[in-house]
Amino acid sequence: MNSRIAWNKPWLFYLLPMVAMALLATAVYFSGLSGPFTLDDNSNLLDNKAIQITSLDSVSLKNAAFSIQSGPTYRPVSMLSFAINYYFAGSFSSTTPYKITNLAIHVGNGWLVFLLSLLLVGRAHSLAPDNDNSAPLSWSVGLFSVFVAFAWLLNPIQLTSVLYVIQRMSALSGMFVLLSLIAYLLGRNRIVNKQKFGAIFVFALAPVMGILGALAKENAALLPLYVGAIEYTLYRNESPWHLWNRVSKRNKLIILSFATLAVVVACYWVISITQTAYHQRSLSVGERVMTEARVLIFYISQILIPQINSFGLHHDDIAISDSLISPWTTLPSIIILGAILFLAFRYRSRLPLFSLGIFLFFTGHLLESTIYPLDIAYEHRNYFASFGLLLAIGQLIALLGKHIDRRAVLMMASAYIILLASVTFLIAKNWETDISLYRAELRNHPNSAILNFEYAGLLEHYRKHETALDGSC
Repeated sequence: MNSRIAWNKPWLFYLLPMVAMALLATAVYFSGLSGPFTLDDNSNLLDNKAIQITSLDSVSLKNAAFSIQSGPTYRPVSMLSFAINYYFAGSFSSTTPYKITNLAIHVGNGWLVFLLSLLLVGRAHSLAPDNDNSAPLSWSVGLFSVFVAFAWLLNPIQLTSVLYVIQRMSALSGMFVLLSLIAYLLGRNRIVNKQKFGAIFVFALAPVMGILGALAKENAALLPLYVGAIEYTLYRNESPWHLWNRVSKRNKLIILSFATLAVVVACYWVISITQTAYHQRSLSVGERVMTEARVLIFYISQILIPQINSFGLHHDDIAISDSLISPWTTLPSIIILGAILFLAFRYRSRLPLFSLGIFLFFTGHLLESTIYPLDIAYEHRNYFASFGLLLAIGQLIALLGKHIDRRAVLMMASAYIILLASVTFLIAKNWETDISLYRAELRNHPNSAILNFEYAGLLEHYRKHETALDGSC
């Protein structure tokens, strides 16, 4: 198959994957759409009278938007979406309207991932020395983007952002981040090509989307770093960055020294602020950072090699790293992560999408998987970060296609998508009822104290005392 062959009906190429994504995602998640509210759904939604609105007047909407004190922004965009959802559903008697909304957002985000991938892959394709700009949409660009979008949409790491209702916050934040990056790339390409209105996309539309994302959940504040990663890998030879090459070595050293000092001071300031919060935790800053190195390896394995028993609502059964050799996997995890980052820097010219994907993955975890005294691990923290990892893998698969038969690569990629969809489907079936959910969770995580406690409360609620006594799951 010629990778330079243009698709002669581009509109059909856009339409078919998007329809397929919607149908497949619905089939995969269908069994869990009537499952229970759980955990934080109760305090943030069911017990929250402010979002249980009966009219769409401004006062009701404002009260609903600022009805929880979660994070510095109170997440008004997310809470407003729940209030409007409640208004049309009429009650919390069924979870289905809320989970269908979550699924619709997730499918829409899958479409945005497809479009974002097309822009990123297309830009990287245009930088390749052997590119053919006469092809408006080449097979290589299109199939690469389709793979990333399907692998992201159907990946089981995304399940809690769909079926755990309150985690719509992650999906909404991710949606605005994706919209912002798409707007930025559209504008940046227009600026590079000296077309009109590029600055409007870059300096107006993209920031607005980013602000809305932060008002849905605060990790959208990482957007400037995502843009920085894109600039570093795909636009570093464009204006204004080419001016850097004109700076003398002495001045470069001075600038970099001040930048490094600023980063060190900022890190010290953040650590000093968060230090007091650790008084209520059973671990230190250092222990959390060491543990998170193992958690990031755990996330990578979940995204790339999904095993049903690795997924769950809680991961409090992950041991805390109290030194570099306890558990023994701590130091190897740090070394592996360092090696991955080194490869990303080393091959940023030859494999720009691999490097960009790695940078996006690590950047996506800067807030929730570093020094802040949050719970150790949650899968929804990978909602956007997983896109980066899959983008990196996509480049490696494309590289493989240059050395073996492309049809074999296409078959392997298709089989991988089917594997992801199958694992997600099987996990979603566990979400049909609260009992089936917790039984599955405890089979996979029998040492989770939180799960055992919550399951005991659930059995008490249903008066299943015999089940509690015999310890069956």
